[in-house]
Amino acid sequence: MITGVELDLRQAWAHRRESSLTAGLALGMPLAFGCLAAGLMLLHDGWIGPRAMAWQFVLGIGMACAVTALPILILLMEKLAILRQPIGQRILRYASLDDIAIWVRLSDSSIGILHSRVLGG
Repeated sequence: MITGVELDLRQAWAHRRESSLTAGLALGMPLAFGCLAAGLMLLHDGWIGPRAMAWQFVLGIGMACAVTALPILILLMEKLAILRQPIGQRILRYASLDDIAIWVRLSDSSIGILHSRVLGG
């Protein structure tokens, strides 16, 4: 995937506070609502297997709700001729930070699951 090539890192750093806040909220709200929905789903039987832990299910559903689609966003912005405009770069910054955060969190969860299975803990 080469979508990150279009991101101006100097602009991203210059606007890091605004970008971080907006990207954090754009990631956090779907994640929070996804986790809330998963918590409500757990009130009913049959949603998770016998060996699964509730936190794994809740976090997995939350992350699934928070994942973005950068390639589609790039294509759309290119068609609208805004990709290389300041607004396009701003949108790309926010989406890129969201993707980085969700994949870091997903890898943390995967490592935690593997750790608990290997060590039995």
